[in-house]
Amino acid sequence: MPPQRQPVILVTGHDAVTRGVRDRLRNLPVTVREPGAARADDVEAIRSLMSDIDLLVVGGGGQRARDIVEMALGMGTGAPKLLDLSGVHCGDPDWVYGFPELTPEHAGQIRRARRVTKPSRYATGAVALIRPLVDAGLLPPSCRMTINVVDGGIIGNESSEDAATRGNGTVVRLEESQVSEVMSFGGLTPPPILVRLRNRSCPGILVTIPLQMELLSRPATGEEILAVLTEHYKGTALISVFRSASSETRVWEEIADTDAMELRGVFNEQLGHFALIAMMDSSGKAGAGVAVQNIALMLGLETVEESPLIESAREA
Repeated sequence: MPPQRQPVILVTGHDAVTRGVRDRLRNLPVTVREPGAARADDVEAIRSLMSDIDLLVVGGGGQRARDIVEMALGMGTGAPKLLDLSGVHCGDPDWVYGFPELTPEHAGQIRRARRVTKPSRYATGAVALIRPLVDAGLLPPSCRMTINVVDGGIIGNESSEDAATRGNGTVVRLEESQVSEVMSFGGLTPPPILVRLRNRSCPGILVTIPLQMELLSRPATGEEILAVLTEHYKGTALISVFRSASSETRVWEEIADTDAMELRGVFNEQLGHFALIAMMDSSGKAGAGVAVQNIALMLGLETVEESPLIESAREA
């Protein structure tokens, strides 16, 4: 019997996420094509490599990403599967949101999808905390909340503000681009306030959501809130929930340089104050790590550290 053909992936773009994807693809049984750094966003160069590929990974952003996707879709029934890392198609109903743990059925949807879009960096942590509580009826969709993000990483091209964080500078910004994503996939109706603080002293991405008891659909303890999160992510390989009723917690001990996400909670039961926390490495669950998780699902491949979600999707 002849050896089985390896899936062929074409990766475009030359930003930090696509570089991380290329590095991680060495761990998968795939053949990787790429136009080279000098022509990574050249649509014609990419067109010349499009024949007989199984998956096109579109990095970068803006109009180039749109042009590359349109070129691929123009191939009709011969078009490869598409994974968009640019965020251009996030929220488009024709694309599946690439957060496998969103619901128990979502990994299977990614596996069957022809078009998948990678979650945005900050929305990943916010959606991971919010969606299970909304689905469980503990957090009303009408809840008005503030989401605070501390980010120590620089992904892609730096703005003049972001460049200030190369030293000891700190940038505070009201984010707009990911608010609709949090609403759509977190299950919220009013737009949350998303505040980003960029500071190099943070080793990754820290998402914090403060809640007061009156924001919940019914009275609940901190342990009950964490129990909902624990049940939702039970059996997943990359998302862990840490139960704690204390008013403070230490972070980052084991999260750096991994594809994992840690969810934690700190509570003051007397005052009815809660703070929910999501932590991840900038290049892991918020970046190249989740991209490769989606690639493994879309192509039916195993990863080095097998995810039960990937395994169950393959068997479905």
